[in-house]
Amino acid sequence: MQSSCAIVSSLDASTAADAGQLGGKGKNLLALRRAGFNVPFFVVLPVAFFEELMGAELPLLDRLCACAAAAAGAERKALLAQARDLVLARHLGKDERAAILRLLAGQGDYFAVRSSAIDEDGAGSSFAGQLDSFLFVRTDDSLFHTIVDCFASAYNERSFAYRCESGLATSRIRPAVVVQAMVFAEVSGLIFTGNPMTCNPDEAVISATYGAGEGVVSGEMDCDTWYLDEAGALARRQLADKSTGLFFDDSAGAGLRHETVDAARASAACLDERQIAQIAQAGRRIETLYGGTPQDIEWAIIGSDLYILQTRPVTNLSHISKSRPRTILDNSNIVESFSGVTSPLTFSFASRVYEKVYEQFYGLFGVPADEIRRLKPVFRNMLAYYDGHVYYNLNSWYRSLSLLPFFDTNKNNFDASIGVQANASADTVRQGRGHSRIGAALFTLSASARIGWFYLRRHALCRRFARDFDSFMDPYMKLDFAAMDNTALLATYDRVEDRMLNNWRAPIINDFFAETFHGVLRHVLVKHIARDEQEVSRLHNDLLCGQGGMASVAPTRLLLEIAAWIENAPDLRADMRALDVQALRLRIEQAATPGYALLKERVDAYRSDFGFRCINELKLEETSIKDDPSFVIQALKNYVLQGVDGRRSMDGDKQQTARAAERIVAERCGKNWLLRAATGWLIRNSRQCVMEREELRFYRTKIFGFLRYITNAMGANFARQGQLEKAQDIYALTLDEAFGLIERRAVSHDTVREIVGVRLREQAAFARAAELPPRLQFYGELIPENMVAVSSSDAAADGTIDDIAGLFKGTPCSSGTVQGRVKVVHDTTEVQLNGEILVTRRTDPGWVPFFPCISGLIVERGSVLSHSAVVAREMGIPAVVGLRGITTLLKDGDSVRLDGAAGMVCRA
Repeated sequence: MQSSCAIVSSLDASTAADAGQLGGKGKNLLALRRAGFNVPFFVVLPVAFFEELMGAELPLLDRLCACAAAAAGAERKALLAQARDLVLARHLGKDERAAILRLLAGQGDYFAVRSSAIDEDGAGSSFAGQLDSFLFVRTDDSLFHTIVDCFASAYNERSFAYRCESGLATSRIRPAVVVQAMVFAEVSGLIFTGNPMTCNPDEAVISATYGAGEGVVSGEMDCDTWYLDEAGALARRQLADKSTGLFFDDSAGAGLRHETVDAARASAACLDERQIAQIAQAGRRIETLYGGTPQDIEWAIIGSDLYILQTRPVTNLSHISKSRPRTILDNSNIVESFSGVTSPLTFSFASRVYEKVYEQFYGLFGVPADEIRRLKPVFRNMLAYYDGHVYYNLNSWYRSLSLLPFFDTNKNNFDASIGVQANASADTVRQGRGHSRIGAALFTLSASARIGWFYLRRHALCRRFARDFDSFMDPYMKLDFAAMDNTALLATYDRVEDRMLNNWRAPIINDFFAETFHGVLRHVLVKHIARDEQEVSRLHNDLLCGQGGMASVAPTRLLLEIAAWIENAPDLRADMRALDVQALRLRIEQAATPGYALLKERVDAYRSDFGFRCINELKLEETSIKDDPSFVIQALKNYVLQGVDGRRSMDGDKQQTARAAERIVAERCGKNWLLRAATGWLIRNSRQCVMEREELRFYRTKIFGFLRYITNAMGANFARQGQLEKAQDIYALTLDEAFGLIERRAVSHDTVREIVGVRLREQAAFARAAELPPRLQFYGELIPENMVAVSSSDAAADGTIDDIAGLFKGTPCSSGTVQGRVKVVHDTTEVQLNGEILVTRRTDPGWVPFFPCISGLIVERGSVLSHSAVVAREMGIPAVVGLRGITTLLKDGDSVRLDGAAGMVCRA
């Protein structure tokens, strides 16, 4: 071989960093070196060097690869072996050897020889572990044989399979090779500037061990791991027992060997705080160099010197740039109200409600009307709709919260109340109100005064709202909507929206105080009262339980009274035990006997009072209890089967639990009378706000129920008029589209049936697809190409600590310990419960009638202020929420032990 092509040195300031010649690894190393990073000296034998090495054999090599791409199994294996043999038969000439040695002179005695394929270490393909690398190679004949071996590895079976699976070129494979000075690392590892396990671009992960980084990259060695938040602060760490490390094999004079690490160093962190900060800062700088795309960076440390060995995009985050505007969608809590695929009609109404209500809320606290108008896009986007699922748009929530004083406190309270599990920094969405320092201070005083005023008036406002709602809405609830035409129905809706939705101040003010008192109480427990995190959760939950009279429990109380009455009617009791739900429904509707006539009267009274409170009660497309009493009959059947005496008392022993928690708090306060008074005040207000929150949310249910009847009647009219095929098709329209059809302002009046058909097919496809993750982050426009699905911060938060050992941890919500069999419930149709531990994905107030028939509650989603948590505390049911994936990890009949105070579930 007589080479005329130039070998590229890292000291060369003129050669273009071209992946077409240097390969991905060589290009990245040259870019890092020129950007000022401490990259060990290297040379690149470019693609042209390889092409000259192969000479006349190059066409044959390409033909072998083309045939291998069309072959499989043993045939492909044989063709690739021939390709490698062609490469291995070549030898570097005297001049090439001399040129390489001349460039490497004075740069050390040992070198790493690494592949650098054209499409390696790129955005779409990392080739991690697919090609061969050789470490601690001496500058003798072995170096030149190793270079040829490295070229040949581009044609090995695993890298070729990777190309085929990734849709990369297989007909013209052209490798380059990097020869880089070895770093005799004391500590080495990786930093991912975006977490590849959770797909969280805002969380960096550092993994490190003693010795060479090969053990980290291959996964062979145990490593210490640090997780850093968006600001670079340590979020958590996991230390491993690093009893062995990979070090240079000085006895053999080449390669690596395992060496024992002394016990003290093995159990200690292999990086100190200064080194962690140094690595994190380098990671952020490299990420910026690559336009904000998260990077997978290999590094090594000797003494105080940090060396960067290579970088590549984090494969599953390579399509985004963190330099672009970020939008965060999260459904951690709202999935309780809008689970699964939600209709366009429901979403459009919910979005309309949130916009109106929060515009009112911020106006009440003194935000000027012109500023609220300017922020119309913020309030319009409090909710988002992605593939048929409802999410909070956290950008809009945080932006709106920044309008009030005490942003950090309010944000933390908000995050806790909705159960946000993946960290959600607001730095990129938070904006000030544009006041001068004096103006900001004056606004803070004014807003604080308003908060104080509303605190003093809160209870009275809530009572007045309830009275006004009932007096205004009762006549509308009794209307015969089926007898009204669509013009009259729309006029009815407009009157209700104008009067009620535009005057939703009391519920949202109470929600604000519930979040605030709940969050501040927890802060005080953490700082002054509790000894550890588990005790914080236990005291926090116990202090809020056993208050009695919870509105969410009232429907279940009434059902229990009906069940007790059935117990004293032998014929009814026997039928409840023997017949299925539909047979019982038919007998109740026929009311052929005096007993069934009385039962029908009681069931009808329940449906009249609580008919809107049902499973998925805020989803307009769902059938309510007013229309189908099957759920009520199933609940009664469960109570009778279990037996009245076996049912859980609605208040349990929780009043005693609450008093015991109060005594602990008082003891810990000691003689600090100010802390005692403040804590007592926080406890009283937290309890009252949470209770009134539950009561006022039933009015929200009534508004959605009212709209359900309005839109059902509209859909029936549209179907009779031929505009829709069937009445239920109205749910495939948005609210404004439905109203536009009535007022003759719909832009697609004559094609509405085709639009409905498209949307129904979309909804069906969304329902068949895998469940969407709770956190979606977009960088740039809100399109799938810019989206990352973010998991929660760590394994514990995601529900699983050790599935092999059967140990799970979630959010503790209601104290108590229970051991028993689980019942995994996905569909509430005719589900029978008899003292099992209920396991489900999510709950809403409609699930509460099941609670007297269960001994414990485990929920994938939710927060400490979700309905399931509040009611479980009230009824004394041990409960844990936030156990993502638990419905797939546990099966019907599994025996578990549930500790509601610790948030722990373990297989028994």
